[in-house]
Amino acid sequence: RFGVGNPVSNHDLSENTHRPKLSCYPNPGSGLVTIEFETETEQEVSINLYDDKGTMIRQIVNGETTSGAQQKIMFPALDLAPNLYFLQLRTKEGTVSQKLIICK
Repeated sequence: RFGVGNPVSNHDLSENTHRPKLSCYPNPGSGLVTIEFETETEQEVSINLYDDKGTMIRQIVNGETTSGAQQKIMFPALDLAPNLYFLQLRTKEGTVSQKLIICK
């Protein structure tokens, strides 16, 4: 029931400020796509590409990253069919996803 229990404070609702960051451009794109990501601490990261059905198409990154530095990867997407894809960055800080549209 609503109104029963302890009230929720603003602190409880605040966003996790240590979430990893992920972006890609151009988006929509074809050919070479730039993927940028950043983490707060040095740690293991993986970036995978999934199709619109959730099937993993390719592992793009699997390794350790430096802390607080923006990482940039040039990803060749020439062999991908025009479609909606999802990039997923996994770290110990969390998981973030980014849509990527490939067009020809």
